[in-house]
Amino acid sequence: MDKIKTIYYRGFLKSCNFACDYCPFAKKACTSKELAKDKAALLRFYETIAEMANIETIFIIPYGEAMIHPYYHEILVKISKLPHIKHVSIQSNLSWPVEQVLQTFDAMQADISKIHFWLTYHLAAKPVIGETWSNDTTRSVVTFLQKCLALHEHGLRFCVGSVAKSGDILDNQFGEPPLNVNIAALGWLKNRLPADTYFWLNALEGANVQYSDEEIAAFTELDPLFPLELNNIKADSGLCDAGEKSIFVKANGDIYPCILSKQALGNLYENTFEKLTTCKCKLCSCYLAYSCRRDIVELNEFMGEGKAIRLPK
Repeated sequence: MDKIKTIYYRGFLKSCNFACDYCPFAKKACTSKELAKDKAALLRFYETIAEMANIETIFIIPYGEAMIHPYYHEILVKISKLPHIKHVSIQSNLSWPVEQVLQTFDAMQADISKIHFWLTYHLAAKPVIGETWSNDTTRSVVTFLQKCLALHEHGLRFCVGSVAKSGDILDNQFGEPPLNVNIAALGWLKNRLPADTYFWLNALEGANVQYSDEEIAAFTELDPLFPLELNNIKADSGLCDAGEKSIFVKANGDIYPCILSKQALGNLYENTFEKLTTCKCKLCSCYLAYSCRRDIVELNEFMGEGKAIRLPK
């Protein structure tokens, strides 16, 4: 375990306040008992990594939305204050009250330079055109942008992205050629974010999704690394740092090489760990998997040491 630098953590939380049609956790809520269980697991994880001086990056990747629960705000602060931690990041839909969270960070004396957000803007099936773009939670892209800017003004770093969804074709309101309505909304958002913000796109999974050549070109213009989402990268443990420099830890402490792997390597709380020899995955089919690869030159050169959390160098 001494070579491990990055830990991806997922707790017991399986709930979200959004209602995206492609997500199994949409509009699901946790009971108070379930939240207490998740909070206890998160605290146990913190207490363990606090003693692991080799760990530099913690990335919390919940099944659902964690930042609507205050105990996640507090744990981000606690982790940020650990001297051996360089980055602590969390995935979020940014639906939470930013000003209130920033007050918590300040009151608890968070190390703002270490906290990073992986923010996802959720498109609607049919967004409204113009300054009132809306998604399936009725939160507008304008509100999302304002929250991003508030985080930026407070000194916090983040990446922003979305699922690359096909969509209805607009008339020539945004120039020639006519644009996919979703591409137009994403372009509007990207152009107004701080200049140093990495804007990413994830390919929509399932249902034999097919993108047109025009859509691929437009999505690649928004995110130059988008073609990696379409490459179906074959798994190869000989070219991967998963299980060697990074691990995925579940709430009960079970350790896996990455989020796609089903090969348990040990348990964080039982202090057991076996090095991965051969990966049994067929494909590195998502960013959190293929970002562990050493052979993807364009990704490694662009991201550097921050690639786990999509933080460009």
